[in-house]
Amino acid sequence: MAASTSARLFHPSSGSTSCLLPRHPKAFGDFDPKRVPNHLKKVREDWSVVFNETTPRVLDVDLVHTFEHKSVVCCVKLSHDGKCIATGCNRSAFVYDVASGEKICVLRDKNIDPGTDFFTRGVGFSPDGKYLATGDESSLVKVWDLQTQQIKATFAGHDREVYAIDFAIVGGRERE
Repeated sequence: MAASTSARLFHPSSGSTSCLLPRHPKAFGDFDPKRVPNHLKKVREDWSVVFNETTPRVLDVDLVHTFEHKSVVCCVKLSHDGKCIATGCNRSAFVYDVASGEKICVLRDKNIDPGTDFFTRGVGFSPDGKYLATGDESSLVKVWDLQTQQIKATFAGHDREVYAIDFAIVGGRERE
């Protein structure tokens, strides 16, 4: 199965494609952590961190929580305010409180057959933290209301699975 070579940007109010971005020529798949100098990485038994050498580092990194999952974790995203973390797994997305490590909610589309493998490949928080968008093997982007844990909107138009999700920090309504 060939990887997608582009990304689609959707207009927030109409859901129509507003832009098609080409794939970046230097994909992250070419990354080899063994070639990173020791002063730019921190490696532990089951995790590692790589630091950007062009950005001054004033903080250090240590493991705070481990979030157990029953299936493979396909994606992880930290909320804009740093208070929540979302993971995408088989047939579901999970949201956790970063400070306590407690599970806040589990988002599952009731239309997905529980007996099949169906992976959430991308997750992303809205800037205000009220919504989580998920991308999966259906080629759809679903926007979940985290308060009600219900799907608020669904965006179609991708040719393949959706592997990456993000929201623009600034909205577009004021420009309409």
